[in-house]
Amino acid sequence: MDITTMLSTAKTEALREIGRAAAEGRTADILSGGKRLEEIEELARRAAELEAQVTNVLSAKEFVPPATSGRSGQTTPHALEYVGAPGRDGGERARVALVAKLAAAGVAFQRVRGAIYKTPSGALVGIAYATERQSDRWFLGLTEGRFDHALLLCEEEPGRVHALVLPRGFFEEHGKSLSRSKGGLKFNVVRSGPSFFVTVPAHGHVPVERLSETCDEVRGF
Repeated sequence: MDITTMLSTAKTEALREIGRAAAEGRTADILSGGKRLEEIEELARRAAELEAQVTNVLSAKEFVPPATSGRSGQTTPHALEYVGAPGRDGGERARVALVAKLAAAGVAFQRVRGAIYKTPSGALVGIAYATERQSDRWFLGLTEGRFDHALLLCEEEPGRVHALVLPRGFFEEHGKSLSRSKGGLKFNVVRSGPSFFVTVPAHGHVPVERLSETCDEVRGF
């Protein structure tokens, strides 16, 4: 039994137990069951991210940058910084820092579930996260069909993150061409100097915007 199946089975069992507890009025068991369900969903999200990274590492073709490559001595401004280590809790810390940054700029994101957030207009935004597993490359994933826009948090080093903006228009134009695996969309991000690209099969390397200090890129979400 693979991890995805194990987590799916565990989620089904947790939901059944919550249902039984609700029917019997066991409040404490409902709360503990809800916490367990959140943990299972978080594990499923992390498993999907890892699978996306493995898939893209094995299938990615070498990218020849259009200009200066990688770290050429030019510092790329970072739109997001937070305190903490990458890996196990890096994604959660990065998302919390992002939401706080947006709130400070007057843009309110409300968490709906896992990596999905809602904007004041009611649009859903998926926020994916990954560390830099290869130089100037990040491999991220989000469950398909659960969001209108996306933000890709690409951590370069502990506490320093590039937040890339993929508006609805990106998915309208390139969504059908993105790589998929078990219901998830895969994002292969490449950096060349100060610029970032999402590698889209049949379309090549599509340039994407980074979230600025003013957060204007997401005000229309």
